[in-house]
Amino acid sequence: MGVQFVAIAFRRTDEGQLTADAPIACGTALEAARRAESLDRINDGAIAFSAIGDFALDKLSNAKIIRGFGEIPSEIFDQLT
Repeated sequence: MGVQFVAIAFRRTDEGQLTADAPIACGTALEAARRAESLDRINDGAIAFSAIGDFALDKLSNAKIIRGFGEIPSEIFDQLT
């Protein structure tokens, strides 16, 4: 169990809701930020964050936002902090 770095893209549905794509595990904070930035170019928004835990088991805690781009659902901040 260690620090995990993750990037997630968001896209707007036909109904206007922002939904998250599958999270992408990254090796470093810089890689997560760059991945989120590139995902934002082809989606409506993206976020990079770090968390402690096991990404494969979907058990993450103590999340910290690294960078956000474009449109991000406001509830994501509640979920990550």
